[in-house]
Amino acid sequence: MCKQIIYGENLKIIKCMCNTTFKTFDKLEGFEIATSLEELFDIHKNNKITLLITSEEYLTNNEIKNLVKKIENKIIFCNNPEHHRNTKNILYIPFNASQEYIYNSMEKFKFKFCEKIARIKTRQILEKLHFDFKLNGTNFLLEAIVYSYLHKTEYLFENLEKNIYPQVANICNVSYEIVKWSIVRSVNIMNNHIKNSEFFNNCNEKITPKSLIYIIINRI
Repeated sequence: MCKQIIYGENLKIIKCMCNTTFKTFDKLEGFEIATSLEELFDIHKNNKITLLITSEEYLTNNEIKNLVKKIENKIIFCNNPEHHRNTKNILYIPFNASQEYIYNSMEKFKFKFCEKIARIKTRQILEKLHFDFKLNGTNFLLEAIVYSYLHKTEYLFENLEKNIYPQVANICNVSYEIVKWSIVRSVNIMNNHIKNSEFFNNCNEKITPKSLIYIIINRI
């Protein structure tokens, strides 16, 4: 099971991190709070930590430092951000920054983080449905699902031809026609297998890219 962890032993620091985090990651499930080294290691032992949010002061502990290295995505609150460099997987947040700065920084990081999680989960689902990733259509379908998920509040997947296929074509640097034809072909090849899966409960109707995308983005 995947977890997002907030780690801290100082109540004031935990409160600061929680207030900021929950405002930004308001729809992300799986958050837990660890208030001791034992709790943190216990969670790590039994779960895959996909995101760790902590304070720089705890990284002086070599045990924690070694654990943190194993976790890909991190948000670290610190006093001197100029001593650090943000990457696509690590965001440093100064404690004394304005709420607007913190929110905007975390929003950008959240989008990238959610995209990575959506991509991993989508691939797992498609593999479970036995989609062949040697086919371009399967890879285009993955991109279509991830893009649809990241913009699901806008319901862009309601019109794949207008809102989704052009975006996938741009991402993959191919024509719109190739994206559409390849996705339809890939879904058609797997239609009987998809209908008999738990996702569609032995559906008798033909599965379309739209219906498949709709089901998967609601399972991510």
